[in-house]
Amino acid sequence: MFPQLWLVAAVVAIAAAILETVSFVGIDNLTVPLGSAGLAYGLVHWLV
Repeated sequence: MFPQLWLVAAVVAIAAAILETVSFVGIDNLTVPLGSAGLAYGLVHWLV
């Protein structure tokens, strides 16, 4: 169980960094949390 959680954390961190760089100014305050939460939710339910 713990290796999957480390994988989820790493993937979400990388995705959040990518979202931060490609988001427009100001909209990243919305896209990064929503995108990270959605990705984490999906990965946790798929992997664990």
